[in-house]
Amino acid sequence: MFASFISSGLNVYKFRFNGLPGSILFLIPSIPAINIEEKVKYIIKTSNIFVELINSLDFEKGGDIAYYLNGLYAYQLELLAKANLENETKYLDDVIRVLKGLIEAWKEETGIS
Repeated sequence: MFASFISSGLNVYKFRFNGLPGSILFLIPSIPAINIEEKVKYIIKTSNIFVELINSLDFEKGGDIAYYLNGLYAYQLELLAKANLENETKYLDDVIRVLKGLIEAWKEETGIS
């Protein structure tokens, strides 16, 4: 079901899932160094990716999965905001953990790596 749900937005998912890890990995070193310009740049870039993923959800085709993903993506945005406000990388660890699971599930369901 997951594969058929995302098939209409396959290019969005492939592009975005491939872009997320890099955005977050660039973000992590900028927080402890309090490199504000770099931090904001990658917070915005990563947040925009999650916003685009939310916008690509099809709640009619995806049903419960779409609603689950919507909540999951929204929570990732909340964690990114907390990382930004509190200058804490611990929130990014959670985002990375969830992201790895999403990427693996996506690859498994679609057969695309």
